Amino acid sequence: GIVTVTLLTLVFLNRKISMKNRFLIMVTWNIDEPGGVIKLIKHLAIYSLVTELIGMICLCLSFIPKFGIGKGLFLSLFTSVSAFNNAGFALFKNNLIDYSSDPIVIITISILIIFGGIGHFVVIDFINCKKLSKLSLHSKLVLTTTSILIIIGAITFFLLEQFNTMQHMGLVEKIGNSFFQSVTTRTAGFNSIDIASINKSTALMLMLLMFIGGAPLSAAGGIKITTFAVAFIFVLNYIRKENNVSVFNKEISDKHIKLSIVTINISFLFISIITFILSIINPNISLIKLLFEVVSSFGTVGLSMNLTTEYHGITK
Repeated sequence: GIVTVTLLTLVFLNRKISMKNRFLIMVTWNIDEPGGVIKLIKHLAIYSLVTELIGMICLCLSFIPKFGIGKGLFLSLFTSVSAFNNAGFALFKNNLIDYSSDPIVIITISILIIFGGIGHFVVIDFINCKKLSKLSLHSKLVLTTTSILIIIGAITFFLLEQFNTMQHMGLVEKIGNSFFQSVTTRTAGFNSIDIASINKSTALMLMLLMFIGGAPLSAAGGIKITTFAVAFIFVLNYIRKENNVSVFNKEISDKHIKLSIVTINISFLFISIITFILSIINPNISLIKLLFEVVSSFGTVGLSMNLTTEYHGITK
């Protein structure tokens, strides 16, 4: 993000980073020594560039044959960077709907979104950690929760939309697009199916994913995966009447539990108030569609039910 770009600029201009800022980065990114800050910034830059380059090369296999070398290269680069940084911008009229049957595009963008959405902290952890078992609690929570949400989201989307927006697709294509929408809904905002045509139950499920979002220190929005995971674990332990809240054999502090609960409650209250106000301003638009747009905006996802032209000026 902005912090990484700023630090990279200072590094390449041979400008010194003050000890105060180094210690701030150390605390934020969990680095043990001030001397490791510069090295880590370079590793993150290389990781980002290499990942985006590989994504670009893969996308070229689909875009160059269709658009030619010049435009194909540009579209591949733009889409790869957009996906990795969870921006969700696509230079196509119908976003990625026209590529719903292209496995190269669907799989490549999905992987880029995941790699960009797990956050710098997890990447740093992988760089510093030689064994997966030694990963921090944060990284384990992010990777585990991400995997669970993707799988549950994909299965749910498949079951709800297989006879609706995906009725014209084959089985493999349905599975691929269900996986893609599960991945992109939490963070990026690309779409390979018509969002305006999804079922109400599907919209509710997607809203939950958008509300949760991605990992801390990533390009994703939402309340963050770790916030959701900690709150969910706390609720489970409360139902079991267990006093200590722990996961992966490590106890979660009361401070983090309270912070997670407060974050979720404030976010929910904020979304409710905004939706209530917009429902008064836009009485002709259904409540669930307004709620979908609000949650999408809150999570900086960008998915839309194409209601922009129907909005009152204040709503925009």
